[in-house]
Amino acid sequence: MLRYSHSLFVLYGVLYLDHILCVMLL
Repeated sequence: MLRYSHSLFVLYGVLYLDHILCVMLL
């Protein structure tokens, strides 16, 4: 359960950073 939660947190973190980079490029 903890491992799954950690993986989900990392996934959202990557998506969030990718969104920030896209906004900065625009």
